[in-house]
Amino acid sequence: MNIFRAFVLFFLPSCVIRLISKIIRSKKIVLGKNAKIGFSFIVAESIVMDDNTSVGHFNYVNIKRLHFEKGGSIKHLNFIKGDFSIFIGENAWIRTQNKISATRGTYHDVNLVLDKYAKIGVKQLLDMTDSITIGESSMLAGADTQIWTHSFLFSKTEKKYARIDSPVVIGKHCYIGARCTILSGVNIADAITVGACTCVSKSLNVQGLYTSQDLKYKKFDPDERMENLGRPVMNTFIYRK
Repeated sequence: MNIFRAFVLFFLPSCVIRLISKIIRSKKIVLGKNAKIGFSFIVAESIVMDDNTSVGHFNYVNIKRLHFEKGGSIKHLNFIKGDFSIFIGENAWIRTQNKISATRGTYHDVNLVLDKYAKIGVKQLLDMTDSITIGESSMLAGADTQIWTHSFLFSKTEKKYARIDSPVVIGKHCYIGARCTILSGVNIADAITVGACTCVSKSLNVQGLYTSQDLKYKKFDPDERMENLGRPVMNTFIYRK
């Protein structure tokens, strides 16, 4: 039945879907005033879109529930798949070419929650093994940020390993720069800025700016280094250390 609804959403205009859902009083598909769905394939147990919400073109969405509050949107070319639900708050949005996914078969409820005015930019990767919350007016800016909600422990001596799942929470009015990595279990307090290319491996509790290690200068002469490499093992430029 979810697949049938996906084809209906793909082929029929939003105004027709809105009319049909009102006539049959459907609770599985609810489209508010001016809610629009473009050429996107959406498989979900329920799709609830408040007034002035939208899903753009060429998105693939295969999740449990997709709920929008007023003005929320998903733009274009996003890949969203897994046993989790998405709740998009008032005027919050997921922009373009993001990958938001998890493996099938979770053991608990997992949700991606965007509070009002929260934003996910371009080409971000979100691991939905556990829940992710992005607070009011916070933003994953730029591109290529990764948020992970699971980690592994591998035994030193035997074929034994353990997976540890833990949610990530980003507070209100936070700015996460491009190409950051946020690891599982991290909580970021309100009004924190994380500079580009920063790895956040522990919770940030004090308001301010967080960046990775400062760029350092080291004296380096490549010609001197090449003279000390010895004889090449292949051709004239391949050496073995």
